[in-house]
Amino acid sequence: MLDTRWAKHLEDNFSELLDKHFIVACSGGVDSVVLAHLCAGQHLNFSLAHVNFQLRGRESDLDADFVRDLAKKLGVDFYLHACHTDSYAAEHKVSIQVAAREIRYEWFKELARETGAFAVLTAHHLDDSLENFALQAARGSGLKGLLGVPQKRDIFWRPLLPFNKSELLDWAAKKQYTWREDKSNALSDYTRNKVRNDLFPIWFSLFPEAKNNLSKTQENLNADYLLLEAYLDMAKAQCLQNNTLDLDAIHRFASAASTNRQNELAIALVHALLRPYGFDTTSVSSEWLFSGRSGTKVYTPTSILHKNRHTILIESIEQSAHTKETYYLDNLEGHLNHPIKIQWSITDHQSSMAFNRVYFDAETLEFPLVLRKRIPGDVLYPTEMKGSKKLSKFFKDQKFSTPMKDAQWLLCNADQSIVWVVGVRQDRRWSVQQTTKKILCVHYDN
Repeated sequence: MLDTRWAKHLEDNFSELLDKHFIVACSGGVDSVVLAHLCAGQHLNFSLAHVNFQLRGRESDLDADFVRDLAKKLGVDFYLHACHTDSYAAEHKVSIQVAAREIRYEWFKELARETGAFAVLTAHHLDDSLENFALQAARGSGLKGLLGVPQKRDIFWRPLLPFNKSELLDWAAKKQYTWREDKSNALSDYTRNKVRNDLFPIWFSLFPEAKNNLSKTQENLNADYLLLEAYLDMAKAQCLQNNTLDLDAIHRFASAASTNRQNELAIALVHALLRPYGFDTTSVSSEWLFSGRSGTKVYTPTSILHKNRHTILIESIEQSAHTKETYYLDNLEGHLNHPIKIQWSITDHQSSMAFNRVYFDAETLEFPLVLRKRIPGDVLYPTEMKGSKKLSKFFKDQKFSTPMKDAQWLLCNADQSIVWVVGVRQDRRWSVQQTTKKILCVHYDN
């Protein structure tokens, strides 16, 4: 009996619901109606909540009225949110399906905060999880995408996942429940509906045990995923620190595994560890990862991956965008707190030099001074050296990684000539001389 299985399932996996208040998201369809009745049958402390998306005219209003009446029948509180989904989709430039999802989940979160609800239950069942599996597999998903709908994610819990659609329908018919039918679910206008209405009936007629077997497959994949996550956590701790992926450490980690496919394992590890940074194996070759020329870079949707000898340095695109910023030091005295803390003033003497404090012959400088990042063609006349050196060569000699080069601030004369590689090296063209009458002290607070 479904109610007996439901009671045991609650006790084994959702025991918190037995004595805490929660919300049941109810569309009025058979799945959420069965969920509401099952919760009421266990005398649980819950409320019903419904979103009227106003997409089907009078039918949408009738759905809301139905759920309100169901809440009254079950003796629980009812909450309603009416919204203009079409307008939301147009304003945010998303599809109707995405708009509806964003609206309902955001409102459920807000409602849970306002009412102190412990969780929000949705009526996703086994068939929904299998549909996800089919869609993700067709799109070339990795392991995580094949796991199906999770039982718990944040405050959203899905206790009906062990039950398939036919079980819910049979139970609703046996108990003579009433519910609302959304006629759009029978149309194959959307990809998910096509999978549900066109693909699965053929698949399950050819393989009658496919539904149960796919469910077992997802259980096995979830168990494998737990092991994989634990393995990747160990790899990350040893190989990925401070947004720097150590490729030598990757090889050492892979060589510790008892397998004769260590090179393949090393590549797979790099792929897995870089995936959170938008890394896509279809756009970046494995050869670049391990044999790419130092100084080259690859762009992902969210990050820039810099190849630097035996490491890959990861920089966010948002951070990189700041490299085009320019700031000005207008007067002979002042300070900046952003993007770095720097202050300058005229002094009558020169104290000992330090990496974060330099002195210039103020009369040789042309204001406003410019604080900026590197640009092609930059040249430096380093102190304690003869002649000039391209800034790129200076960085190379100092063993600067690409992100370090991009992050380095330069203090420049009004004509963009470098005055100071801030915190690193002064340009000697503006150094204090015996004939200097006015000294400018610049201090960098790192």
